[in-house]
Amino acid sequence: MKADVSTETTLVPQAVVSELTRQITLERSSSAFYVLMSSVLDNMNWPGFSKWCWNAAHDDRKDADKILKYLSMRHTQVAIEAVPQPPDPPRDLLQMFSMALEHEKAVTASVNSISQLALTSGDHATYHFLRKYIKSQLKEESSVQDVVAQLVIAGDNSSALLHVDHRIKRL
Repeated sequence: MKADVSTETTLVPQAVVSELTRQITLERSSSAFYVLMSSVLDNMNWPGFSKWCWNAAHDDRKDADKILKYLSMRHTQVAIEAVPQPPDPPRDLLQMFSMALEHEKAVTASVNSISQLALTSGDHATYHFLRKYIKSQLKEESSVQDVVAQLVIAGDNSSALLHVDHRIKRL
């Protein structure tokens, strides 16, 4: 006899589900922001920076999908929230990537908070799932930090900026 999954209760505490739903929206919003950055950078003739942002957008979409799949695997219905319009990125490379770094730090803090909530709620499966996600998020944050550091070193030197753009395009 088949079990009716629609009547099973979720295995994830509601507070954790709410925060994971918010995280999905944050990841999708982040993806939209990186797509916008990629377009702006492409129009500014920075193909390497544009490609880096496009790849970051793809990674954030995958992160949102992973959370959705995890919640589905745990028999949890998720309400998909609308993604807010991303802010227009500044046209200055250092300001743009500094803005992205602050955003990534906020995403990391959010994931850490959800992880702590899962642990204190006794939801060890979600806590374990988020440990892998935190590791990935730390790599994303570090990657943006590396770009910012290179932009600081390059300063206003157009040759150095072109070198950084070319180097990042190969990543």
